[in-house]
Amino acid sequence: FDDSSLFIVAGCLLKRNSHLYPNVSTIDSIDMEKFSKLLQCYGYKPFSEDYSASTIDPRTYIWLRHFIEAHVQAKKSSGTVPDMNLPCTWIQSLDEAIKIENSDCGGHVTPLYTNNVEGSVCANVLYALAIAIRSANSLNWFDERLQKIFDDTSNMIAWLIESETVNKRPDVVLLYYPDVEVFYYFVARILKQLRSFDAETLSLFPALENARNRLDKAMRKATIMLFDLANCSDEEGIIFWDGVLGKGRDRLFITATCMNALLDAWTVKNLDGQFQFLPDAPEELQKYLKRASNFLCMHATSEKYSFNNAVFSASAKSIWSYPERYPCNTFKFTDGTDFDPDSMSYDQLMDSIDSTRQCVLGVTGFVSDQDYQTMLSNKQFGLEQAIEMHPYTKISYWSVEDATRSMIILALAKYRLCHG
Repeated sequence: FDDSSLFIVAGCLLKRNSHLYPNVSTIDSIDMEKFSKLLQCYGYKPFSEDYSASTIDPRTYIWLRHFIEAHVQAKKSSGTVPDMNLPCTWIQSLDEAIKIENSDCGGHVTPLYTNNVEGSVCANVLYALAIAIRSANSLNWFDERLQKIFDDTSNMIAWLIESETVNKRPDVVLLYYPDVEVFYYFVARILKQLRSFDAETLSLFPALENARNRLDKAMRKATIMLFDLANCSDEEGIIFWDGVLGKGRDRLFITATCMNALLDAWTVKNLDGQFQFLPDAPEELQKYLKRASNFLCMHATSEKYSFNNAVFSASAKSIWSYPERYPCNTFKFTDGTDFDPDSMSYDQLMDSIDSTRQCVLGVTGFVSDQDYQTMLSNKQFGLEQAIEMHPYTKISYWSVEDATRSMIILALAKYRLCHG
């Protein structure tokens, strides 16, 4: 759903600038009704009786379980039935992945077969939906079921920030977009879109107003987090941020990203179309923005720092990143055979995998906190479980230098517009 969401965003932006690109397809050629149905079909539904829909990557469940548990308790208090649907990363069910694996026809399958929920991917889905709502000629596709997904997802993203889960376990929350600062930027730009909706649209779709209010509160906490993550420099009047690559290797990219996050979180367009800061913006905000802009202006062309970034990464970043290190209740091979993790070592598991069958690990359905604690105390395959985050030992990542250049230009342009 990540790539699909970004294509939708690109289509919307092309439509807004159709006078510059009259021959390019825009959002009008994107089937939002089909996208809506795919989100409803391939989302993660922990309370579903459908085994495939209720099974998720164990690396997802270890952090998402707290949000699910809170949902269950809230529904119990209100006397209603728990129900949840969150966007997954891959548009493929577990059953479909196994079927393709076992067929002679070939085809792409979800890595490790079991789908996952990733914080930044979910943010990109919300951003695509928000920007499409503003751009589409008809909103028939934004039905009650899709509004429920929007509401569930915005609540989950706000919870990630407010509970500090995204800071404590970025290794499992952000499987593919490893930088927390990038996640904050993705959330801030959703909030920017939601603030642009008129009162009529908000009244028609309460999920949009709920999301705006929740994310506004969450980004206030994220702002404090960004302030705390900033680094001062020996150079006077300079502030910068470093990402997962560290040692200044992604300093330009992350600093520009943080500037964009803060600007999107704390600015709006006035009636004259000019950007202005919200009246309740933190007092320290201007200091951080000014010093970050000083850094970018000084070093964007100084060649002291590279345009490198970890804009995207593989999910495995150490031995602690693999699913077998996380509690599961589904253990099966792709040929349909079940196996017992208590009577099999990790080496035996690896020896049992060959070209005819692979292993499938997951968490199926809702697992109460009490039962999950029991699962945490067990050693699957004789391995210690990844209860806490461990340092990354190796990151396989994609670096796009033009993304760094674009983020720098965007940050400095926004900053200038906010100051006349």
